[in-house]
Amino acid sequence: MNNQLNIELEDESNLASIEQLIHNHRYEKLLYWRFYFVSAWLFLVTGLIPNYSDESLGLQTFIRWFFLLLLLGPTIWAVKGMKFTRAELGLTFDGSKTALVECFYVFCLIVPVLVFAKILSQNPVEPLFNWLTVRQYSSTERWFYLLSYLPHTAGQEFIARGVGILMVSRIMHDFKSLKPVLAISVLFAVCHLHLSFSVATGVFVTSVLFGTLYRRHKTLLGVILLHFALGVTATALGLI
Repeated sequence: MNNQLNIELEDESNLASIEQLIHNHRYEKLLYWRFYFVSAWLFLVTGLIPNYSDESLGLQTFIRWFFLLLLLGPTIWAVKGMKFTRAELGLTFDGSKTALVECFYVFCLIVPVLVFAKILSQNPVEPLFNWLTVRQYSSTERWFYLLSYLPHTAGQEFIARGVGILMVSRIMHDFKSLKPVLAISVLFAVCHLHLSFSVATGVFVTSVLFGTLYRRHKTLLGVILLHFALGVTATALGLI
């Protein structure tokens, strides 16, 4: 009697294990194809973004947000139903204090590098901070441009770090090393190759930096503000 009971329990355990393996296989297959779709969509959309630096503020703002929303919609669809928690997606304030402090130190280290790059490349008669790409705007328009840049940056970081790194980590079964960070960084760098090799290199370097900081702190807050602060500084210097 006991032997028969043990056999039945063992059979039930084996059946449960098989069902769990089938469930895991289906989940990973779905995860892979959703990541593949979003990656292909990323290549398509980024390749269509025009050079809008000479357009009016209104048109620049529209183009910037239009293409971000084109990426954000499928990205949100990709994570829907995947049972990712808000914390896994970086949508948490846990660890934000440490993240903000470390990102501030990183910002202080990078700014002198940006200033030095500007000094090497600028015309001697130009001011250091010339706001080259936005100097045609009025003061009000410039403030609007900067303030709208912050939520736009948050959207970029959610896509690249919150979703991208998490999905690659799940696919690779690697939640500790920097391999997922490097994989996402290469992906985004290649998406910018149509602009120039130097732009793609810059995207790769900054993506590795932001990804490394994000993996350390598990919150998007620090990298969003660092991305925003570096972007504003580079704009003020006329580098972008």
